[in-house]
Amino acid sequence: MARIDVAGDGIRIDIPIHVTQNKFSSLVISPAATSAKTGDVIHFAAKDQRGASIPVEISWSVNDSGAQVWADGSFVANRPGTYTVQAGVGDRHASASIVVTPRDIARDIEVVGHAMPKDEQFAEEWIWDHYAYLSAISDKLYVFDISDPAHPEGADPLKVDARLINDVSVTPDGKIGVITREGASSRKNGIVFLDTSDPMHPKILSEYTATVTGGVHSAYVNSHYVYLTDDATGSLRIIDFVDVKNPREVARWQVESSSPMRIPVPAEQGGGFTLAGRYLHDVQVVDGLAYLAYWRDGAVILDVGKGIKGGSPEHPQFVSNYRFNYDELYGTGWLAGAHAIYRYKNYLFVGDEVFPATFDLASRERIPVRGIAHVLDVTDLSNPREAATYSVPEAGSHNIWVVDDVMYMGYYNGGGRVVDVSGELRGELYNQGREIAHFWSGDPQGYRPNLPFAWGAYPYKGLIYINDVHGGLWITRLGKHKPYSRTTDPAR
Repeated sequence: MARIDVAGDGIRIDIPIHVTQNKFSSLVISPAATSAKTGDVIHFAAKDQRGASIPVEISWSVNDSGAQVWADGSFVANRPGTYTVQAGVGDRHASASIVVTPRDIARDIEVVGHAMPKDEQFAEEWIWDHYAYLSAISDKLYVFDISDPAHPEGADPLKVDARLINDVSVTPDGKIGVITREGASSRKNGIVFLDTSDPMHPKILSEYTATVTGGVHSAYVNSHYVYLTDDATGSLRIIDFVDVKNPREVARWQVESSSPMRIPVPAEQGGGFTLAGRYLHDVQVVDGLAYLAYWRDGAVILDVGKGIKGGSPEHPQFVSNYRFNYDELYGTGWLAGAHAIYRYKNYLFVGDEVFPATFDLASRERIPVRGIAHVLDVTDLSNPREAATYSVPEAGSHNIWVVDDVMYMGYYNGGGRVVDVSGELRGELYNQGREIAHFWSGDPQGYRPNLPFAWGAYPYKGLIYINDVHGGLWITRLGKHKPYSRTTDPAR
């Protein structure tokens, strides 16, 4: 046994160190040699000479900065090459080699069609059957017939009392639509239910404003419930519209210990709200669980019918929370928080939105934005852990969809992004050759000419609908394969 003495400022402490004899004559790494593609997660294990597990901590390392190995022996490479993975216990060491080839999945994106009402800015999109709904950062909801995607046909927009129709969605049967309102002249914002049985000519069925007059940013329809964000209180409200002419609130839930951040911010054009303290930004409901992007409070999971905490839509119950250190991620002077959330398989994708502390969305000038997407492993719902990130340099993340192992994102000034999220995810996905395609959604005739500001990317029936705040609705599809090139590898 040895002791280490530490002294300073009149304080002294000694720490005992117990050194035991190394009982292992050798180590063996398995697999001893293997091959993979960039982005693949390979699990290495170290055993003793008899093949038994080693009950002490193993020190792992890799010989090149183009790859990473974690404390549990998980390995992933950003760049192709031959790597040596090493394990050590005391003075015993072993190594194994792995050959990594390019993922080689990049493809072009082809433009099929484009719809861009003149001198307008746009927010959310919803694609259903052969119709596209596009909300404006104004009082208008645009509707397009996309039977022929190359030539979308528009109808007269629906107008409501709002400065911003932020969100729009339609029930799976296509009969009822829901839009959210902010900045109404009457100061009665809330949500509007639409009769969409004639998809090209939606009509107002009813409104719900009673408890959400301060504005609603996002809404998620699940069965006959709408899960919506209340701008005024930063709470989740759940509205039952089984009787769509008489919707009613059945539940409210909110975090009670919000981040201490307090930054008063001038209201965005069309927003009419201030982002300070508790703020709920996005909701998704899947298989009886509600996933909440709770701005500075990170990601929150609620039981709303799964049964693990006895929850229901009328009585949501807390499951877990995962917070991010936004000051550490982005520094001071930025308005940053969890904006978008999407559950897929055992992962929860959480996109940050990061703006300057003051900005004017209606300005014709460029707005600098930042923000990454976090990938949380929620295999254990009670204990989410961050497994990976996706970060486009000098660009800002926004809406996320994940379908068939592919993530589709609007990445603001980074345009539309299409990313392979198959298999296990570890590390920084942008560096691993997992990006399938990206689309520069700026347009010379756009609200801000040639400045992309992609809000989202929506995959539907083999096409990708990319909505841009300045450039309208782009209808695209994946094109031909682009062979791997070392000069275009983002990891270099």
